[in-house]
Amino acid sequence: MNLTTFRPIRLLCDLASPNSVLEHGQTQPPVLIRGAAVEFQLGLARNRTLFAEISAAIASLTLQVRESSDPSSTVLLERSINEGFNDALTESAFNAGTAEHCAIAFTAAECMIAAGDVWIAIWFTTAGGETIPVAFGELSVKESGAGVTGTPAEPVEQYYTRTEADARFLLRSPEDAAFRFTRDIAGHAVFQLKNNTTGDYQTVFIDGAEGAESIAIAAPESELAANYRVKDGEFFQLKHRTSGKFHTVFLDGDEGAEGLAIAAGED
Repeated sequence: MNLTTFRPIRLLCDLASPNSVLEHGQTQPPVLIRGAAVEFQLGLARNRTLFAEISAAIASLTLQVRESSDPSSTVLLERSINEGFNDALTESAFNAGTAEHCAIAFTAAECMIAAGDVWIAIWFTTAGGETIPVAFGELSVKESGAGVTGTPAEPVEQYYTRTEADARFLLRSPEDAAFRFTRDIAGHAVFQLKNNTTGDYQTVFIDGAEGAESIAIAAPESELAANYRVKDGEFFQLKHRTSGKFHTVFLDGDEGAEGLAIAAGED
């Protein structure tokens, strides 16, 4: 047998318990791969003892695969043989996978059957015309997907834009810097400036009536909600304490007369 052509399924068919179909050495029902050529390699036994000579007793042996255990269900595979039986099979050779009583093969085209659980039945007919069940039970047909091509899905871009990242994470400031990004005792993200005299960091925010806004300074350790955001990755904005609007803070004025300016508030 050419293993590159046929996938072997080895079955020990015990006439003492024909309703137990297991691949030899396994504890699960045999598996047929859809669209792959297969060779069923059979060893006939009674109470797990292989028969020594079978050719004289068997007129023909049939292996059939059908949709279900219902005898009237559609037959998917069927083949009968009446010659080529091995009367010299030994237990060691069968266990080693080097020999069997007989083998029945099906081509890849024949095995193009729908995936799912189907029914396998094996029987032989004696020279006197008697039909003897050898094995019957479930056979699992699996779809391997081999040979099926397609176009991989486009990769999904998994990242935050600069604006999204700035909105989610605190910006890191150097240790003991003149400013810092931190969280207040309520867990809000806060921008603070350092008082060079006391060494305390104090929260800054926008306060005042519309059109007369100014930058205010909170007392150290005071509670204040989130007070800043970075808009579009370009504009640093402070939040108005009462209106909730954000104001861009920037420098303005001629050289030597610069000052902090506040843009109009926005949501």
